[in-house]
Amino acid sequence: AITFCSICNRMYKGGCIIPGIHTAFDSLSKLTAQLPKVGFSHSSKLPAKNTIQALEAGAFYGYRGMIREILEEIEKNLSWSQRPLRIATGGIVDKLAFNEDLFDVLDRELTLRGLWHLHLLNEN
Repeated sequence: AITFCSICNRMYKGGCIIPGIHTAFDSLSKLTAQLPKVGFSHSSKLPAKNTIQALEAGAFYGYRGMIREILEEIEKNLSWSQRPLRIATGGIVDKLAFNEDLFDVLDRELTLRGLWHLHLLNEN
């Protein structure tokens, strides 16, 4: 899953959850008769020339657009005076070539480091 969390002044303001890229690919290959399972990559341009390229391009451009739209809608609805810091974390953050356009910080290990710090705080 891809989750969006809005935090302001140390308060959780709300969020959004969408199916992850791998979940979407798995569903396409399992629930359709002819579509193969492919990995996430940005090697295709639009319009795609074959089915594999079409799947790859659809995932890349589709998720980029979906993520961009969700970020903009959250920021619009929270009426922040300035654009908030956008942080992308987790499993495939380093494989999403569009992250540099959408996020200020890319940190694959942020959640794990946060859990480690909580562990250290509670150890005493």
